[in-house]
Amino acid sequence: MKETKFNVLATPAKMDEIHAALKGYWEKDTWNIADPFFDEYRTEKWNCKHKVINFSQIKSGIKEETKYFFAYRISHKTLRLQTAVHYGTVRNSLAVFLHKIYPDIISLTDAAYEKLLMQWRSHLVSQEIRVSNKQYVILVNQLHLFLQSIYDDREEFEKD
Repeated sequence: MKETKFNVLATPAKMDEIHAALKGYWEKDTWNIADPFFDEYRTEKWNCKHKVINFSQIKSGIKEETKYFFAYRISHKTLRLQTAVHYGTVRNSLAVFLHKIYPDIISLTDAAYEKLLMQWRSHLVSQEIRVSNKQYVILVNQLHLFLQSIYDDREEFEKD
């Protein structure tokens, strides 16, 4: 029997939920980690020279999904603030990749995941970024899984 995969897509209602959650500081395209807003999320002494998380280069739609992913994970303390900052190079590379390979999508879930991952790895190689640098693949995996869970509104028994 052939296995069918359920493809979760962003709906206008779910996109509205994401926009609604990105209020106050979270809605800015550039987050200055030195801002007192982040004091409650900064568990370690901050001696990192990069103190900005910049989303401005990411295209609309995916930008909001990405900001929501980082805002959610930081505020729920499942992603360290310092790690979010260190993902800056990955975010920039992903933005370039999506503009080049997927110029028309408005959600990361609009791209078939397996194909996206294969093209992402090829892009990294073409940019002379080692695919063995796991943070590039890890961020895309985590972002995609997060969005799948946000957009999948089926009952739990249907998901299984």
